[in-house]
Amino acid sequence: MRRTWTLALVLLILLVAVLVTGCTSTSQVLEPGTFYRRDIGIEVNGVQYQGVVTVPHAKSYDFVFQPKGDVDLLLIKNCHRTFSAEKLSPGWFGKNKFPYSYTPFPEEDDRVCPVRVEVYESAKEGKHSWAFLDFENPKYALQYILTCDGNQRIINGVGVCQAKSDTAQWVRFNEPIRFAPALPEKCSKPEKKDGFFEIKTSVGECLYHFDTRDGRKGRLTVIGFQGVLVREPQ
Repeated sequence: MRRTWTLALVLLILLVAVLVTGCTSTSQVLEPGTFYRRDIGIEVNGVQYQGVVTVPHAKSYDFVFQPKGDVDLLLIKNCHRTFSAEKLSPGWFGKNKFPYSYTPFPEEDDRVCPVRVEVYESAKEGKHSWAFLDFENPKYALQYILTCDGNQRIINGVGVCQAKSDTAQWVRFNEPIRFAPALPEKCSKPEKKDGFFEIKTSVGECLYHFDTRDGRKGRLTVIGFQGVLVREPQ
């Protein structure tokens, strides 16, 4: 009888251990120096986007940023300004939503000046998040076809592509064009193929400018990520 009770106790301990293990969440810790996929939810003038986007040109923009995780600090930056807000700052509404009205000055609107969003969690394993927004501009009127990360679309002068680093992305034009040197210099150079250009995705942001013989211009930002953050416990 005593042996039977001992065996039952051992089985009970094993069962509890299995249940506890099955209910335990695994936290993903950020790796220093890793460039992660941009994935903040973005609403611009009532239209929903995700992570990276080029939005139609307008005089002003109403943003709503919706990060995936908890938010302790939010930064909104471009070539001219830096805006910051903590979780208890005025302006928060709902859970993890922050509105921001953006009216660019002519000097911002007249140059390459994308908006970058950074969200930070204060926890040790904080799962930070990011977004990148660029804007169509009448000065960039060259249309082209962008094939990026499994999707193909027509670009109205200003495009952005986010894909895993070291993958191949493609740009197609209907007429001869010339590329300016990529910025920064570490970025890969477009390679001319049969009727299109292939760009090997470098880590981070790479800006490509190009134009036609009659002076029409276009630009493309290619963002290469190294890792993807798990946003829900496993």
